[in-house]
Amino acid sequence: MQHVVIQEHGRSLGVTSERLVIREGDNPERHIPLRKINTLSIQKSGVSVSSNLLSACARYGIRSL
Repeated sequence: MQHVVIQEHGRSLGVTSERLVIREGDNPERHIPLRKINTLSIQKSGVSVSSNLLSACARYGIRSL
């Protein structure tokens, strides 16, 4: 299980096909299967989180720190 930590502002978090999608500007998207995530920690302000991701985290039992 992975612990995902977001430590920079300007990131956008969403969900696509049961995967967490992390976007930042022109950088390539990062995809992490939700079933492999144990916790999600957002440590900076200015991070966008979709409501669909929040619902998916609840379904998969992903804890927010």
